[in-house]
Amino acid sequence: MDYVTAYSMACVEIPAISEIPGNREHEPFIVRGIDREDMAKMYADGAVLEGTADYRQLVEQCGILVCPSGGALKEIYRTDYQLGDTVTVSCYNGQGKTYTVMGIVENVPICNTAHFFILPEEELSVLYPEIPDFTGCVNLHTEQDSEQLRRAVFGAVPDERVGISSLYDLTAELQTGMRGELTRLYSILVFIFVFALINLANTLITNLLTRRQEFGVFQSVGMSGRQLSRMLSFECLYYVGITLLVTLTLGTVCSLVVCRVFDQIGLFGKLTYHFPVFQVLLFAAALLLVQAVFSVCAVRYTGRLSLVERIRAAD
Repeated sequence: MDYVTAYSMACVEIPAISEIPGNREHEPFIVRGIDREDMAKMYADGAVLEGTADYRQLVEQCGILVCPSGGALKEIYRTDYQLGDTVTVSCYNGQGKTYTVMGIVENVPICNTAHFFILPEEELSVLYPEIPDFTGCVNLHTEQDSEQLRRAVFGAVPDERVGISSLYDLTAELQTGMRGELTRLYSILVFIFVFALINLANTLITNLLTRRQEFGVFQSVGMSGRQLSRMLSFECLYYVGITLLVTLTLGTVCSLVVCRVFDQIGLFGKLTYHFPVFQVLLFAAALLLVQAVFSVCAVRYTGRLSLVERIRAAD
């Protein structure tokens, strides 16, 4: 083990957020407490988006830091804070206090719990004077994780109320959550995929039925069945090409925007967009299969009717 870092935190309610329609009543929020030294290190000039993160000013003026403003706090709880806004916290011991937003800062992750509000560490004792120790998260920094180390940590902490997890556990938890999200997303995509194929087949069949007379005239002046099949194939390929073009352009742009939005929210960490080569190839293959089947079926369908019947089809 290289070194240890510990962080203080307390649980409060924020009535103004719970009162917003759609939010859960008595929603608990973790308020992070940071001492003077750590605040100076963690929130240097680059990490302060607006306002200040000066420890002394926060204590003297009852200030609070908010992170990340306009991100997960806005998306999840339908609220946002700007400099000068007030945040009233309600404690579980019956006490409460109002703070002024003096800084909007970047989110500096310390564990797997989301933190939107940061106070000077000594303010936690003001909110809960009966609690002697506010240590809520301890990080053991090691060069690499190992089963032996995890067993040693579990053995050293017999209290069952203390949750212990390693980077491996957090990664596995995130992967499980991502698999669930991907399953739901792929279910929607499969529905859209099937709907697109049905819509393409319906367009082609409707086009065939409404143009029977036209095809009959073409064949009456010498067009062979093979030429008719080739013409229908080219027309079908035109529809397929337009569909793939829209998928590769508009679909890619929408995917990039969605990744960008989730990246800003920060629910799944840092997201990197990868072009779905396999899925696009599968979609293209299905479209080409519909095109091939339609061409064969269209020629057989038109061949069952005589030229006279097809020419009179529109009458």
